[in-house]
Amino acid sequence: MRTIISRPPATSFGKHRKTFRLHGFIARVARRLWRGKHAAELAFHAKVEERTAEYWLAGDTQPSARHLTNLLRSDVGFDVLAELMADGEADWWRDLAFKHEVARLDRRAEANWREIRRVSRDMETGEMRKCGFYQGCS
Repeated sequence: MRTIISRPPATSFGKHRKTFRLHGFIARVARRLWRGKHAAELAFHAKVEERTAEYWLAGDTQPSARHLTNLLRSDVGFDVLAELMADGEADWWRDLAFKHEVARLDRRAEANWREIRRVSRDMETGEMRKCGFYQGCS
């Protein structure tokens, strides 16, 4: 008589093994990053066909490590990493996220200063008076 050994999903092999499911993660990233055309944007950044991205978003299939790498290496890579590390407590992650936020705020501050200098220049040259109430005309 054969004895059948049943293993729990976390330690078994094959189709019953427990894996990290990426479809929920992929859908969250797509909704957060792109207002519409989630599949098209995801396909572009992951370097896959749009139909493949639709399968990912529906949860029918998952991206491979290569496709996840493509996402991480794209211009939205930090956002993808931030979603993966959402509850991460590692010191390296907190340091990286802090530095990224400071850099983002520095870029915004520089853009604001450029706008202030432009408005001041317009004020000095009388450009604002031509438009009446200032509405960004230049």
